[in-house]
Amino acid sequence: MAIIQVRFLYFFLFADDNQLHVHCDLSNVLSSVNALEQCVTAVGHWMSASRLKLNAEKTELLWAGSRFNVARLLCDHDLTLTFGANTVKAADAVRVLGVLFTPDLALDKHAVTVSAKCFFPVAPTASCTSFTGQ
Repeated sequence: MAIIQVRFLYFFLFADDNQLHVHCDLSNVLSSVNALEQCVTAVGHWMSASRLKLNAEKTELLWAGSRFNVARLLCDHDLTLTFGANTVKAADAVRVLGVLFTPDLALDKHAVTVSAKCFFPVAPTASCTSFTGQ
C-alpha cells in the first residue's frame, strides 16, 4: 500500500480489516495525528475510486502507552481523528484479531471477557445434573 508507506506509518492488512500504527514521542503527537488523518483520508479516496466504502462507524482509535503517559496525553490534547465529516474518539479498548487491548496494553479486560464467555456455557450444564440424579 503505497498510500500508507509514503506517510511512514506501519500497517497490517487483513481480508476485511486494515490497521495503521504510528510510534511517536509525546512531543510529536499532533504531527502523528495529522499523518493518520491524511492517511485515512487518502485510503478513503482510494476506496471510493475502487467503489468501496470506508466504514467510519467501525474505525477505532487507541492511544497506547503507560497509564501515566496516556492519561497525560488525553488530558493535554483533544486527540481525535477527523476525516471528511467523521470524527473518531479514542476508545477504552479495541479488538485486534479477537484480543481485547486497552491503552496500557494490559490483558485484564480480555481475560475477564474470555473467562465470562467460557463460564456461561458451563453454568447451565451444572444445573442439569440435579435432573439426572447424579
